[in-house]
Parts: sequence; structure tokens; C-alpha cells
Amino acid sequence: MDNKQDKPNEEEILEKTDANDVLNDLSGKDGLVQEDTDKIVPMSHNHDGPENDLKDTDLNYLSDKTWEELKIRQDIYKNLLNMGFASPSKIQASTFQLITQQPYANLIAQAPNGCGKTGAFGIPLLHRINEKEDTTQAVIFSHNREMVNQTAGVLAKMCQDTNIKVRGVLDNKKGTDFGHVIVSTPGNFEKILQKKLIDITTIKILVLDEADYMIDNSACVQAFKLFCDTLVKANMNIQFLFFSATFLKEHFSFIKKYVKKAAQIEVKREALTLANVKQMYYRCRRTEDKIAFIEEYLKTSIENERCIIFVNTARYTIELKEKLSQKGYKVYLLMGKDMDRENRDLTIKKFISGEIQILITTDIISRGFDEKLVKLVINFDIPVNWEKRDEPAYDTYLHRIGRTGRFGTKGIGLNLVKDDDRIHEYDLLMQIEKYYSSHIVEIKSIDSLMEEFKKIINDKF
Repeated sequence: MDNKQDKPNEEEILEKTDANDVLNDLSGKDGLVQEDTDKIVPMSHNHDGPENDLKDTDLNYLSDKTWEELKIRQDIYKNLLNMGFASPSKIQASTFQLITQQPYANLIAQAPNGCGKTGAFGIPLLHRINEKEDTTQAVIFSHNREMVNQTAGVLAKMCQDTNIKVRGVLDNKKGTDFGHVIVSTPGNFEKILQKKLIDITTIKILVLDEADYMIDNSACVQAFKLFCDTLVKANMNIQFLFFSATFLKEHFSFIKKYVKKAAQIEVKREALTLANVKQMYYRCRRTEDKIAFIEEYLKTSIENERCIIFVNTARYTIELKEKLSQKGYKVYLLMGKDMDRENRDLTIKKFISGEIQILITTDIISRGFDEKLVKLVINFDIPVNWEKRDEPAYDTYLHRIGRTGRFGTKGIGLNLVKDDDRIHEYDLLMQIEKYYSSHIVEIKSIDSLMEEFKKIINDKF
């Protein structure tokens, strides 16, 4: 698959439309809309609308609007303040009106890492719930159990002391209290549909979080198609929300098969790499040099700071953890393959609580995972496009470094690069730098890394 961050072709975009023209309906054979009308439409419904609001590059910074101006429910507003969200981010302020105003618009939104994406769809979604009705009204697809638990937990905090019930559903047992809002993996939700465990006719909203990843995943596509086919048979219209930091041309092509029109919030590529994440690299001759650098970091690491180390393969994730553990370093493993679910859940819980500080992982938490105390992300390997080994995985890199620098905090993304006969990591990194028009600086020693840490603590970059 081509990893370029392509925009839809000009002929795929109709003229800008008013919100009143945005249609939610599905029609045609097998849930697909007819080819002559299945367009995705960028929308600007007034001069203060999302298109104008999101042309700036500082998308992670706070909006000029307040929660009060957005007319947030008082009980949810109180919870947001208790969670530390004193003001909405720009993406949150922009999506709230789009999602909650009638007629309800479908939405495709690029939400840069760390800008409050869960709140951008979660807060307006909660406002659309009728808590007086004991029915399932919204479904959120998350790509793994870690993100199901995280998203459900965040939304539950936002609506605590209300009668809205949010459930993270990781099984499909009869008699489960699914609540008003279901957060689930697509595969599990497909089984819920097949077993007819919920009344689908009460659902108002479907959210695909990390939508680009979902569309590339066959299990999600299968569940999504089944859901849409069920909607068509029930003659239903619902609101579709697609959120991610990264979209490719083929993702838009997929979406337009199911959504006749949608509002679209687009972020320029150069604005995607975050200004509050300092990107650096350290050149190594051998893999052993990478391990030695990590050892130096572990000897001098700042207490209570979390660090995530990303490795490209499950096999070497295990190997690296074992090598460092054998030398007495307290490092922990998180992966999907060969790691039971209970251990995965416990590891995340301990990492968030601070009991675990150094996490070696695959890309299982490269998307969506949110822990503000993560100040350092290390790419032990530069992510590669496995179909084109001489090309980096641009979106994976962006999501990895986005695990730090969350919602206005500072962080460091460090890349350990070496060149061998198979992969030239330095060249891959330079392609990434050019692609995002970013600046990735070279460091020569662990001392340079620790100096940057001091700047983060003093908030000087």
C-alpha cells in the first residue's frame, strides 16, 4: 500500500455545502450508495466553521471558545474540569457543534496526536444520549483491548454522576448490560450483532476511532459491512464519525462507498508532527550500540518519568526485554502475540500508576494510548513499510512519537538508527523528516538527551 498522505482527487470533491445539505442515509444494493452520489464533501457551514477554524497549524492548542460557550451540560462540564480539561482544544470546539446540531452530519476528522481526540468525538456523543431510555444508542470501534478499556474509562469519567452508562465490551455473553454507549473491538461487536444481543434500531452513532487503521483491517471491514447491511435492512439512518491523525486516499475511497456526504476536517501534513515533541536521532554502528545507549539511559533516567520503547517485531521485543532484564534493569514487556489478556491489562494498569516506568512494546499501543507522564518515546527500530522495505511507515512513525507531548505537554521522540545491508535506517528517517517537513536533530551522547530532559522539566522548548 502506498503510504503517501494523499488528499482525495479534485473530482472526488463536490462544491462546499451547508450543514443542512449533509445527508446521513444509506441506499442502494448491499448497503452501498450509488456511485454517482457517493461523494465526500468538505463542509463550511458558517464563517466560524471547522474549515476556517482548523486552517492554523497550532491544532493542539486551546480554542478561543470555552466549555460554557459550547453549552456543555453542567454535569459533564464539572467532570471535564475535574479531569483537568479547563478549556476545549480547537478540534474539540470544532467538532462539538458539527456532531450535536441537527441535521446530524457524518464527519471525517483528522485529529492530530495529543489534541484530545477522544473528547472530540466523546463529549458531543455523550450529549446525544437520551439517558431516560435504557437502550444502546452509540457504538465506538477501538482497535484493541487496551484502547477499548482506555476509551471507555475516559468517557465514563466524563459522564460520572449522570445516568449515562458507558461499557467497554470485550466479550459477547448473553445478559451483558451493554449500556447506552458500547466501546468494543470490531470483531467482538460483529459477534454481538450475529447473536442479536442488542436492539440495533436504537443506535444513533457509530464511531471508528483510528479509522485509517480500521479500514486497513479485514476484521473491522467485515464488522463494518455487516453493521451497514443491518442498517439498510432495518431502513435506518445513523451518524458516522471517522477519526484519526492519518488518512490516505484509499481510506476516503472506502468511506465514500458507505457515506453519501460528510463534513471533513483536514490537517496539512506539515502540521501533523507536533511542535511540542522534540525529535532527535542517535547513530549506531550495530544493534548492540542501540542496546548500550538504552542501558546508559536506564542508568541516568529521571525518576517517575515513563518511557516507551518501540520495536518492529514481536520476536525482538521479547529478546530486547530479556537482554536488559538479564543485566538487572527493570523493563517490562507489552505485546499482543503470546501475551495473555490479563497480563496485558495488568501491565497497562501498572504503567499508568507508575509501578512500571520502562515499557518495551510492539505497535500495540502506538495509536491512541494516552499517558501524560510519558516524556520519552524511543524508536529502537525505524518503522518500515513491510511491502516496500526502502520506504518508512510514515503514519506509524507519527503515531509512535505522538505517545508523548500529549495535550500541550512536552516530550522527546528519539530514534536509534543504524545502517546495514538490509535496511538503511538513517535514510528512512530522512525520508520521514522530508515528508512531514519536520526537523529531527542528531545527538552525539546520552548527555545531550538528558540536557533535553532538563529543558522539558523547565518547560523551555
